[in-house]
Amino acid sequence: MVENKPPINLSIDEAGADGVAYPRFHELGSEYPHHLEKKYERILKRIDEHWDTTEIDEVFADLIIDRRGGRQGFPTDVLNDIMRLKEFRESEKVRIDELRGYAEYQLRDKGFLVDEADFWRALNTGDQELIDLYVQAQFRFQKLKDAREASPLLAAVKRGYTITALILAKAGCDPDARDKLGLTPLLVCCGKPTVGYQTLAELLIKRGASVHVRDPLGNTPLLLAVSGEQWSICRLLLENGAKLSAINKQGVTPLAALQAAFEQSGDEQIKALLDYEPGNA
Repeated sequence: MVENKPPINLSIDEAGADGVAYPRFHELGSEYPHHLEKKYERILKRIDEHWDTTEIDEVFADLIIDRRGGRQGFPTDVLNDIMRLKEFRESEKVRIDELRGYAEYQLRDKGFLVDEADFWRALNTGDQELIDLYVQAQFRFQKLKDAREASPLLAAVKRGYTITALILAKAGCDPDARDKLGLTPLLVCCGKPTVGYQTLAELLIKRGASVHVRDPLGNTPLLLAVSGEQWSICRLLLENGAKLSAINKQGVTPLAALQAAFEQSGDEQIKALLDYEPGNA
């Protein structure tokens, strides 16, 4: 099955769910840690940041066990929230371990091993279900590079495998990793119109991709998006701090390119970009 349907088992979007600030804990429902969030949000943030790391057990131990003596302790409602989160993490770990074993079995059944060579083979097929299985199998592909020094995320974007790229971005691939040509996933997204690139660009920016990055010719994502007539992506980049005045090695700015495009077409979308002012999105 190739790149033609939404990925399975994607995490809840970082923008939030049902109004909660930490969507990772959304499935706790009525047991969402509201008390901890309200009274000690820095602690909830710490738990959230370490959730998928090997340090999470130590984080919980440090919160629950008074190792130095004399600590006042948390209010009962806050402590209950912490204990529920600890139990949730333990149950999730069991589920993830079971899912990992099943994913490895599924990959073997499809003729793929959980190793670097077969991961790249899977990526080259464009089959997003295979890549999702590698994610579930917890294969550490985030630091891999192909022969052109492209990360798995960048390799997927360059092939136009946008759904696979979404899976890889959500799985922790560096959104700013460059290949030997100096390209990044966001630069490629902005370079030519492709179905799904706007959604991917939104996720990349949310994951920390720089809107100020430049290709070897000095082009920013915004200038590339203007050249590709991707007006919605242009708007997205402006809303996230991209500069109309950024000049490339040929002396061209996004502003000049937009003005030229508007003079040629009179498109109102372009006019809106020319009139854009931060804070008036």
